Amino acid sequence: FLPPDEGQPELSRRAAAAATMRLLFSLLLPPLVAALLASSESAPDDGEKICDASAGPDACPEKVAGRLDMWRDRWAHNMTGWHKTEVHHVLREHLPQLLSFTPHPPRIFVPLCGKTTDMAFLAGIEYVGEVLGLDGVRAALATFSEENPDLGIDVRDGGGEEAGRLVRYGGGGKLSLLEGDFFEVDAVA
Repeated sequence: FLPPDEGQPELSRRAAAAATMRLLFSLLLPPLVAALLASSESAPDDGEKICDASAGPDACPEKVAGRLDMWRDRWAHNMTGWHKTEVHHVLREHLPQLLSFTPHPPRIFVPLCGKTTDMAFLAGIEYVGEVLGLDGVRAALATFSEENPDLGIDVRDGGGEEAGRLVRYGGGGKLSLLEGDFFEVDAVA
């Protein structure tokens, strides 16, 4: 996976945009649908306050604090059937095209990463600069680090460094894991 050389034809911007959208939808849609289905099952009672998203995360702190509880529970009970054992086929298919448009090694952010094999795959590509995975459930990140011991990432209490409201774990390579709420990510990460 190297950038195109002078003899290699380039894709049009439209083809690159389409490839990017297919990749994003195929990787992000399943977990988002699962979260939406779970949230629709727990619809508020008539008297329950509904958070106004436009008011920011501090509008309903009790809802924000519990936002990750469902996911922690699923990891605690090994209910993680959405994880694949192989690198996602759409990523394998379209990554060379996407990398051909980057003039510098890219920094790749993998939100809601869990224990996806995609991160180790991306970190193993020479032209990729950095891979940053984020998950709000420490068990997910710990499982990833246990399944990929060669990466040297230690996800234990006290093993990470604080980065704002997040905790960052790294093994000195180009892959790092962030533990925390996606909505707390900022420039520090």
